[in-house]
Amino acid sequence: MPQIYIFKCSQCDVIFGEGWGGYRYVEDDEGERMCCAHPGEDSQICYVLGISVDEYYGNIFNQWDSFKNPPKSAWWWSKKRKDYLEAQRAQMDKFESLIQSRAGYNSFCVCHDCLAHIELDLGDAEESDKSWRRFYKSLQRKDERLCPHCGSRNVRTVMEMIGHVCPHCKQGEVIEVDTCSMA
Repeated sequence: MPQIYIFKCSQCDVIFGEGWGGYRYVEDDEGERMCCAHPGEDSQICYVLGISVDEYYGNIFNQWDSFKNPPKSAWWWSKKRKDYLEAQRAQMDKFESLIQSRAGYNSFCVCHDCLAHIELDLGDAEESDKSWRRFYKSLQRKDERLCPHCGSRNVRTVMEMIGHVCPHCKQGEVIEVDTCSMA
C-alpha cells in the first residue's frame, strides 16, 4: 500500500496534488477517462472493459482447493499443465493488450507558464524514478507534454518538480509531505 503525500510549496503553501503523484485510469467506450480508485484498480478496469475478473486472473485460485484437493505431484511436470499454462498466458496477453490500449496513469502536472494544474498521461516521458507509473506498467505515452489551456510545452509532473523552485512564488521549493496515511 503506497504512502499518501501532499505535494506543496515550502513558502506559499500552494498544493500541487495529494496521493502518490497521479492515479490509474481506464477509458470507457466513449474515450472518457475514469479514475480507478486504489485499491482495486484492476477490478474496476475489468468491469469497464467487460472482462470477467476471474477470467482475467486466470481463475487460478478456483481451479483446485490446494488445501483439500491438491494436484498430484506428477501434474506439475505434465504436458497437461504446460498446455494449461500456455492457454492461460495467451488469454492474459489478449487481456493485457486491451488493458494497455484503454488504461493508463494520469500524472498531476503544472504548466510553468500559465500555472494551470492539469492531469496528463505522459508514459515513459515522465522523468521521475519515484513515479508509480512503472508499477502499473503504464509506460505508453497517451498525451503530449502540452498545456491544454495555453499550449505551452513547459509542463512538469509533481514528481519531477520535487526539490525545484515553486512555479507560483518563485521563492519556495516544491516538497512532498508525508501525511502518515496509507492508501
